[in-house]
Amino acid sequence: MNTRTSSDRPARRAGPEAQIPPDLFRQVFRHWPSGVAIVTSRLAGERRGMVVSSLCSLSAEPPLIAFSARRETRTHRVVEASGVFAAHLLGQDQVDLLRRFAGLDRVHDDERFAGVATIAAATGAPILPDAVAWIDCQVVDRLEGAGFTLFVGEVLAAALGSQADDPPLLYLQRTLRRLGPAIG
Repeated sequence: MNTRTSSDRPARRAGPEAQIPPDLFRQVFRHWPSGVAIVTSRLAGERRGMVVSSLCSLSAEPPLIAFSARRETRTHRVVEASGVFAAHLLGQDQVDLLRRFAGLDRVHDDERFAGVATIAAATGAPILPDAVAWIDCQVVDRLEGAGFTLFVGEVLAAALGSQADDPPLLYLQRTLRRLGPAIG
């Protein structure tokens, strides 16, 4: 597995004065819709999960996906140590599951999996079979950034879940959204 840090990257061409303010950066990306996913992992019986909107596919051959996680999250620690994760695509009717794994449901803050159906993936990562789809991965690369890690996973297994016919849950301008009618 590869691990890269900012010192491994080519030197920046523009100076600090060319950087945009963080608030402007956030404003720009609030106009970019993203799907909502839950990433789960397991290490020695400890199960962790978190909501991400940074999930993306990288390659179909070989099948690779990536997501980023802030270093201080509990899930980051487990993915880092175990080297495995599963990603789950959420449907528009799974807002309660999103709230639980986003830490907005304080009743389940210590055990987000309580009462949630799971099965074990080949990697040992907890799978949420009621998601729209799930993807089981082994970490094959990572890129360390300023306070976060971008994990790259090789897809070992994937399947459509029991909610596969549901439209996806979306996030745009700091609000959860539903997919609208097709335009073309």
